[in-house]
Amino acid sequence: MMLLTLRGTPFLYYGEEIGMRDGVIPPDRVCDPVGKRFPAVGRDPERTPMQWTAEPGAGFTTAAEPCYPSAPTSNASTSPHKQTIRSRC
Repeated sequence: MMLLTLRGTPFLYYGEEIGMRDGVIPPDRVCDPVGKRFPAVGRDPERTPMQWTAEPGAGFTTAAEPCYPSAPTSNASTSPHKQTIRSRC
């Protein structure tokens, strides 16, 4: 968040600008080798599909079940990143 208040070009990670949260991956769907060995440090929660829409599959896919479950829908209008980006303009 501090990066958005400094001079220069800020960089945001995947989904931060819309307030996207990490998903919950059931143990039987973990694909990350690190996550299989050490569940607390696995990277699968960050790999959930980008939430393009509020539809099932998050607008990412029309498949019955995506590769990873979608993260809980966030409220992009209240994202602190979005509010700070707006104030930079």
